[in-house]
Amino acid sequence: MTSQSISRLKLTNFRCFSEIEIKLDPKINIITGSNGTGKTSLIDAIYCLAFGRSYFTTKESYIIKETCDFSRLDGLFSLNAEDTQVVLKLQKGKSKIIEVNNKKRKSIVEHVGQIPIVCIAPSDIHLVRESAIVRRALLDKLLSQIDPQYLKALLGYNRLLKQRNAYLKGNLNPQGEMLDVFDDQMSDPAIYITKSRRDIIRQLLDIFQTIHIKIVADAESCDFTYKTQLTDEVTWSDGIKSSRKKDCITRRSNFGVHKDDIEFAIGGKDLKYVGSQGQIKSFVFALKMSIFMILRGQTGKNPIVLLDDIFDKLDDERVMSILQFVESEMDSQIIITDTSETRLADILGKLKFNYNTIALQR
Repeated sequence: MTSQSISRLKLTNFRCFSEIEIKLDPKINIITGSNGTGKTSLIDAIYCLAFGRSYFTTKESYIIKETCDFSRLDGLFSLNAEDTQVVLKLQKGKSKIIEVNNKKRKSIVEHVGQIPIVCIAPSDIHLVRESAIVRRALLDKLLSQIDPQYLKALLGYNRLLKQRNAYLKGNLNPQGEMLDVFDDQMSDPAIYITKSRRDIIRQLLDIFQTIHIKIVADAESCDFTYKTQLTDEVTWSDGIKSSRKKDCITRRSNFGVHKDDIEFAIGGKDLKYVGSQGQIKSFVFALKMSIFMILRGQTGKNPIVLLDDIFDKLDDERVMSILQFVESEMDSQIIITDTSETRLADILGKLKFNYNTIALQR
């Protein structure tokens, strides 16, 4: 198993930073500082270098420092035991540029998956409580890291969906022949996406149930189910055609994999409605650790683990339990942010874990 890590990170005009450079240990790193000092920005920068996009926002203009026109992220990684420089260049009004060892990536498909990463942040509670969009994104991020064909299919489907919706909105009497063209072209990527999502859900559930029991004493039975309109009984051709009348009335596409969802359950009931905050946090943590295990198994690489302020309002015993699990189960680089300069240091000291500290000041 090959370990991946980042040893140096240099940022220019990124989020709150005009310029900063930090060095990281290949094992455990703690980034401390009060709110507003940029801890989350450092986590997001590492994620951006791996995915070409932010973990926390879909608008690239938000990650370029205010009043600036461009941003540059520069990371030195150890990938497959080789030093690899990854640079992400962002400029308002222009396409992003990703360079690896001074060679420009041709497309995002070529880059995603080269640096496997698992990120856990307080906002991940939205996986349970918010709309299906965030749950689909969870599957998309995982599958895109292990299957370039999936990312290609997803990008192609989304492009065609956008064109189909624009056609429906721009024409009072949409023509069936034109819709047939869109529907035929969307068929193959839709089928591939559905099969991939269904398969990965099965794998996730098997691993999740084992991990959840390990980190939650007396854990209630948990489950999740993939919800899709495209089933063994409803083919793409039948479903998209039966939806056409409604599509023309609503002027948007009502059938397809862009409507997929995952239903999370605890004790046989919908977690969204019955789960306490503690149950949901534990559920999400176990889910993200399951994603780590799949990434490691599928890629043969230990993903970098980013833990952004996830220990807030957790007691020391729970924090210690999580850190023990992470350290014992993963031979990975771990980067943790926390507002306290002493709490994690004390706990890691008790566990006899070596670590590197990066203290940020206002």
